[in-house]
Amino acid sequence: MANLGYARVFARGSPAEQLALVDAYDRGVRISDERMDVAEVVSIVRATAAARNGWKVILARCAPTRRQAANYGAK
Repeated sequence: MANLGYARVFARGSPAEQLALVDAYDRGVRISDERMDVAEVVSIVRATAAARNGWKVILARCAPTRRQAANYGAK
C-alpha cells in the first residue's frame, strides 16, 4: 500500500470508497524517506479524494513556495 497515490484512490468508485482507502492508508503507511511528512501526504490524498477536481488540490498543495529576499524593497 506504500504506492498509494491520487490515481489509485481515484480509480476506486464512490467518494466513500476513496475515503475508506485513504483511511486504510493512513493506518498502515510506512514511508522510508525521512524527507517526507507522512501526515501531509495523507492529508493531500484525503483532500484529493474529497474534492471534485482532486488534481487541482494536488497542484495547490504541492506547488513550490516562493520566498522573498530578506532585503526585498530595502534601499
